[in-house]
Amino acid sequence: MPEQRIVSDQRPPVVVRIAGALVAMEGLAGAAAAVIPVAGISTAEGPDPVSAGATLLVLLSLAAAVASFGVALYRGRWWPRTLTIIVQILLLAYAWMSFTQGAVVTGAVVGVTAATVLALTFSPPASRWMAKAFDLSTLPSEPPRRRGWFASSNAS
Repeated sequence: MPEQRIVSDQRPPVVVRIAGALVAMEGLAGAAAAVIPVAGISTAEGPDPVSAGATLLVLLSLAAAVASFGVALYRGRWWPRTLTIIVQILLLAYAWMSFTQGAVVTGAVVGVTAATVLALTFSPPASRWMAKAFDLSTLPSEPPRRRGWFASSNAS
């Protein structure tokens, strides 16, 4: 059986494309930040090379996933919207932690970016665009008949 795909017949609104671009940039920034633990290996006080390499691998994988969410959202795919929202909520928590621990600039930049992406994702044009992918206005006039053991006993 071929896979059914929900396809939008129009380009996504500008707010969705901006949100996708911001999420892709967050992924690139995450990839750049993943290099920081590896940079300290050359010093005597740096982290263990094995743990730094494992950390780098995990962070680069997460950054690549976030960047792919952004690219897919920018291209008008509907599936990364939920994943984008989850990432932004996690980034808001990270921003709060950074802000309260003295990294005010980092916390502010991450927090403002995450809040902006959330606002763009939940904006009315984005919500209307997303709702069109699941448009159920053309329902059949009669519900399908039930078959099998779960059918009602008075079915004709």
